[in-house]
Amino acid sequence: MTDSTSPPDSASDQPSEPRTGMPLWLYGTLVAVVVVGIGLGVMAGLVWISDPGETVPCEGSIELGYAPDITEQAAAEPDPQFIDRRCRWWYAIDPNGRLVAYKNSVTGLDCQVGWDYDDDLWRCDGDVIDEALLEEWPSSIEDIDNRRSIFIVDFGPAA
Repeated sequence: MTDSTSPPDSASDQPSEPRTGMPLWLYGTLVAVVVVGIGLGVMAGLVWISDPGETVPCEGSIELGYAPDITEQAAAEPDPQFIDRRCRWWYAIDPNGRLVAYKNSVTGLDCQVGWDYDDDLWRCDGDVIDEALLEEWPSSIEDIDNRRSIFIVDFGPAA
């Protein structure tokens, strides 16, 4: 004997069983909220790990490193450095052969000092300037706590 009843097809008039789960839009919204929440948590964690909360204040004397290494780097070509908006300088060798920290601005000129790597000269917003016009942060090379030849720059009191 064979069974003469066949399963209902989708075109039949018989009602399908009611859905008992969440609506699809609610499920999608919950998944999106979870994904965004995890992403924000990861981002906050990375910011927390990468920012120890200790910023170097741009004031007073700051030890910038081993003077012979900085001198070798500056002898090849001036090298721009910065700590924050106020503390910006160029490691360079002055005409007397001394390691200096040139400021990135010149009093009386409304421009930023920069080294033109192509032409090997100083410029202030594109205009060539004489190295004699450049201003220096006060600096020295000292032996500190069993460390020899440390380059120190005095950025003065906080602005």
